[in-house]
Amino acid sequence: MNNTIRICKEDNRLLEIRDYLVHLVDDKAISRNYLNQVTSAIRFVFRQVLKQPYTVADIPRPKEERSLIVPHSALKKLVIAAIQIIVASMHIFRLGQIFDGQMYILYCSYFSDIVLPFAWYFLLTVGEPQIPPLRQWYVKAGIVFSLTALSEIGQYFGFYVFGVTFDPLDILAFGAGILIAAFIDVRVLAPNFGFWVTTQKEEIRDAVNDS
Repeated sequence: MNNTIRICKEDNRLLEIRDYLVHLVDDKAISRNYLNQVTSAIRFVFRQVLKQPYTVADIPRPKEERSLIVPHSALKKLVIAAIQIIVASMHIFRLGQIFDGQMYILYCSYFSDIVLPFAWYFLLTVGEPQIPPLRQWYVKAGIVFSLTALSEIGQYFGFYVFGVTFDPLDILAFGAGILIAAFIDVRVLAPNFGFWVTTQKEEIRDAVNDS
């Protein structure tokens, strides 16, 4: 009789534990890790302290939801990489061959002077999280324009970096490509795509996601 009463009490205790765990799952929406910690602690008490078998079974576990989380910095880098690939492809596959006459001459003379600074401007945005001044469009524009303009002026004095023929119009083409890039950066991408603007908050969130 006493054994029967003891077994009934143990069963009731196990049912209470099970009900509590179910309550944690259904009402508290706890995480899978926390539930595992609770059940491990109860199992330890039963087996090591009470020296009783732990037979609580069929505890529903929270569904483990898996979703593809892409950090904002990764999305931005994908866009930047796409821009670089497109610009490089235009040169590799010689897009200018589709033009004839004067259009071909203009393409060969100034196309690269426009699209290369355009691509370099966006390449600098990769460093925005580490170098806060680069988050300002005019800083990126100033860096790219200074380098390209100095290289063109250097050609006038016999220092050849990106070309061998000095042409003042090349400097205007550099500026045009940079301004187009800055416009797309500030007026198109930043207002319409949340992942594009780099802030301190975004840095923290990306660091957490990467970890």
